[in-house]
Amino acid sequence: MLSKKYLLNKKEVFLLKREGKVVDKNPFFNTIAFKIPEESVSKFTFIISKKVSRKAVERNKVKRVMAEAIRVNIDKFDKGYYIGFYLKEKATDKSYEELFDLVNKEISKISIF
Repeated sequence: MLSKKYLLNKKEVFLLKREGKVVDKNPFFNTIAFKIPEESVSKFTFIISKKVSRKAVERNKVKRVMAEAIRVNIDKFDKGYYIGFYLKEKATDKSYEELFDLVNKEISKISIF
């Protein structure tokens, strides 16, 4: 499980939505990032609406898989970013390994950003 110090709070999510830039769009999720030079670690959020899946179990499963993929690769992220993953409907159909690979590809795109 991803430690709480790596998760965005409500104010930080609002700032990310207002100031963040879209880093990548793919069929499974959109990635938004915002550079905060004062932060000592990068922070993350996973947003998945009820439109994607009416079942909370499915939404939470996707969030857990994404959080685990981030946790394993946390040292690969540059410090000082707020990063948001807007999950889409196709993400609920993917397996752990497929989502894990997608997150690994996103890491390189965010580092370039």
